[in-house]
Amino acid sequence: MILHEDHHHTIAKVAWQTNAKHIADWQIRHMVNRTDQATYWTADGWRAAEEDVADRLRSNCRSLAPTVVYSHNAEGRCKWVCLDFDNHDSDPNVAQRNLNIATGILNTLTELGIICALEDSDGQGGLHLWVLFDPSAPIDAAYRFAKFLRSDYPADDIETNPKQRSAKSWGNGVRLPGHHHKRSHVSRFWGDAAWLDAQESIELMLSLPTNSPDVLGIMGDFDPDRKPDPPPPKVYRHRPASGNGGSVTQAEEDIESIPWPDLLRDFGWHGEGKFWTRPGKDFGTSATLDHNGNGMLYVFSENAGLPVEEYRKSDESGAAFGKWRFWLFQSGYTAATQREAAERYLQGGIR
Repeated sequence: MILHEDHHHTIAKVAWQTNAKHIADWQIRHMVNRTDQATYWTADGWRAAEEDVADRLRSNCRSLAPTVVYSHNAEGRCKWVCLDFDNHDSDPNVAQRNLNIATGILNTLTELGIICALEDSDGQGGLHLWVLFDPSAPIDAAYRFAKFLRSDYPADDIETNPKQRSAKSWGNGVRLPGHHHKRSHVSRFWGDAAWLDAQESIELMLSLPTNSPDVLGIMGDFDPDRKPDPPPPKVYRHRPASGNGGSVTQAEEDIESIPWPDLLRDFGWHGEGKFWTRPGKDFGTSATLDHNGNGMLYVFSENAGLPVEEYRKSDESGAAFGKWRFWLFQSGYTAATQREAAERYLQGGIR
């Protein structure tokens, strides 16, 4: 087993050294925010230095010396947002949890058209999830977006970068993809459903598209440092007293005429336009409207009172619901009364 790991580590090292020039040029272009300050790994540990970061990084890539770069420049602009999943104790349970959460975020972002990359940064369950911007994004928006991505999960062991919302200080840094400073591990990236080998990982990184800062609009006015407004009072226009079909007739007549925003708000959802948040949650995207132009509600959250897992297709991160199916589930109909209502509504078919 040790020989096997050493063999793959050697192959990975050779691949990264062979591509060192291309990797350094790409990281300088897309990941280096400050060209006058960085931190390097030396025999004496990490050392901060004020020098030409580009020249030093090219040298470090050839020698596989780890480099930490800052999350923003002096003007408060960020080329990337990074979520850092820690597993300092090398706990396999934490490693699996990290992977589950990170791939879940990656899949959701991909569904929303936001390009990102997941890096195995230490070989022990420590991960970096990168979202790149070109042109660079304002630091306040990047700070809020990193917090927004983490907002559905416990804060423990998931660090957000940038960690500050202004450029008053140099701020924090993140180690660039490459060789680990303590372990015999070279970064690899997540493919469709597994970790890629060294050469494939390098090719994925070098071909990774950047995002326009416009994608940050997905978070709306989300602000992790502001107390959320109290949720609006719930008004259930058609909600029956019980799931016995008592108000199904009325709903059958006009459910499709109700605009989606009104229907969602009637059941305690809140949001605007395409992006909506489930009841009981103050912020974050739980579902999107008009997914792929089909006029339906595409739900990501499994805590929205809808059977997402049951209706999810195998290759998707969520499930789509029409107005009638949404109304039935949100109204608390049992399987039997729901089927009866749906059969009557669709004259023999279930949507």
